Amino acid sequence: MRIHPIAFIAVILTAATASAQLTPEQARAIDEKSIVSVVVPDGVWKGQLVAIDADSVTIQSPGWPQRTLPLTSVLRIDQKKRDSLADGAAGGAFVAGLWCLLVCGQGLGSGGDLGAAVMFNALIGAGLGAAIDARHTASVSLYKRPEATARKSPGVLFTVRF
Repeated sequence: MRIHPIAFIAVILTAATASAQLTPEQARAIDEKSIVSVVVPDGVWKGQLVAIDADSVTIQSPGWPQRTLPLTSVLRIDQKKRDSLADGAAGGAFVAGLWCLLVCGQGLGSGGDLGAAVMFNALIGAGLGAAIDARHTASVSLYKRPEATARKSPGVLFTVRF
């Protein structure tokens, strides 16, 4: 079998440019200077994501120098994302205002007070909705070690052939 020199050169050139690229989530986390949790077998490192590439991840913890960890020792990298306060405030204002519009008119002496009562309850609902959203966080996985390279517990395998 004869190897064609042009095909050989093409394979070499494309292999050099086929390095691992960042996912959009990883690039966004670096640009936003996000706080991440890096899970390693010995524990968890928390800090700002500085860089990640095919071989390592670099984080900056407050009061500590930058740490660069090899990806072979990293099990998972998670980013905590906060929910927007605006949608919680809008939802809370809508629900509380609508509820008051339907119910509050029964206890008022005149119909002119209904608008003020609805606005007051909508403000309370907006505050509660924003407070609930302030406590809500979601975890986004930026990296998870592939199972093929993950350490597996020792075991015994038996094969029986007939």
